[in-house]
Amino acid sequence: MAIITLLLTLGIASFLLPNAHLHQDYYSQRVLPQAMRGLVGLVFLIDLYTIYQYLLIHRIRRQLLEREELFHLISDNAADMIAVVEMNGRRIYNSLSYQRVLGYSPEELQSSSAFEQIHPDDRERVKSAAEEARRSGIGKTLEYRLRHKNGEWLVLESTSSAIRDEKGKPEKLVIVNRDVSECKRAEEALRRSETGFKSVVEDAPYGIYRAGTVGRFLQVNPALQKMLGYELTAELFARDLPTEIFRHSGEYDRQIELLTRTEEIKDVLANSGFGHFPTERLKDRVFHGEGNREALLSDDNLRRLISERAPWFKAKITAVKWRTIVRFERRLATGFGRGRLWLAGDSAHLTGPVGIQSMNAGLAEGHDLAVALAAIVRDGAPPSILDAYGQRWMSVWKELHGQTLELQPGPAAHPWIVPHAPQLLSCLPAYGVRLNALAAQLGLAAVQSAGAAS
Repeated sequence: MAIITLLLTLGIASFLLPNAHLHQDYYSQRVLPQAMRGLVGLVFLIDLYTIYQYLLIHRIRRQLLEREELFHLISDNAADMIAVVEMNGRRIYNSLSYQRVLGYSPEELQSSSAFEQIHPDDRERVKSAAEEARRSGIGKTLEYRLRHKNGEWLVLESTSSAIRDEKGKPEKLVIVNRDVSECKRAEEALRRSETGFKSVVEDAPYGIYRAGTVGRFLQVNPALQKMLGYELTAELFARDLPTEIFRHSGEYDRQIELLTRTEEIKDVLANSGFGHFPTERLKDRVFHGEGNREALLSDDNLRRLISERAPWFKAKITAVKWRTIVRFERRLATGFGRGRLWLAGDSAHLTGPVGIQSMNAGLAEGHDLAVALAAIVRDGAPPSILDAYGQRWMSVWKELHGQTLELQPGPAAHPWIVPHAPQLLSCLPAYGVRLNALAAQLGLAAVQSAGAAS
């Protein structure tokens, strides 16, 4: 368009050039040139405006392309699965995370309905939710099972929102799916663990109780209730341990003293072969050479730490309302159990809070311990199964503590990750094969450490 208007301008301007063949009267010499100059000026202004519009459209197109690239960059690298579907279930867009999580290629997804991979028992519920979103224009969050390409059923948490047309009617749904299968398995493992632990306590042939520091029962099992001769649990809870349960109040005082004296507990653990555990938590303690507390907690130092250790965090911090120094221990016992004495949870191992490994791996470990104890107490299994349990979980925790496993950056690792790879092991909330898969997403490889063989 700009070229056409420019040629038109040149054509009109050509009339201003002298022409010996034309009759040179007053009109041709005075009036016509002025009119032509005005016309040329008008067309020239139109040219300038056309060029401006062209440049403006070019810039808008470039911005749209940049935004589209940014959208694809975010959606294709997001852990959640993002999809746009029509109200009848036809897929319009699926992020690449669908292939990573479900195994289907974009072409396979594009040729199928959004309801095709949903579990038959959940399909009508999902369709009803989509129909409700079509009527009301408001999406909802629900959980349902979706089939992986290998045939496995995954549990997804799905949140949808409606896109309306120019008349305000919902015409598409934007759906964000998250794989919560591991979370569901952990919840089920916790439920079984609690059920198994409760069964072990309730069915134990020996008395078990839990009491508060004020000398009152908080929990008793039937065996203890029977030993003490009480028909009702409420009666037992009303009794005072030092004066009404223990024969001599001094025995109760001695037990409390044993449980509260730090040095004696440390000696019991040290002499049991489980290793040494410092009971002093290194919280709010400033180490030599790091400067005083005020300097460490100053705004400038906090900003420096954020800049060095979280360079992706770009938000501006205007005020800090609370600050303190916290350091977390990383400890591992040399053994988890012997005979009738076994350690579990933080008494056996300590990790930092970033990777929440104590919860993720700890729940599975507690479940395995409860299952082993139940098998021994109820089913007559040999106590040696506890040794197998201890060996397996000792191997897992040695890996998580970096004694037998280390992370090595590969060519795909981000430049920031490369120097920090040795510190990232404790930050990954997984263990075993899932730890390897999570590390691979960061461009890291989980390999046996150099000292593992020894």
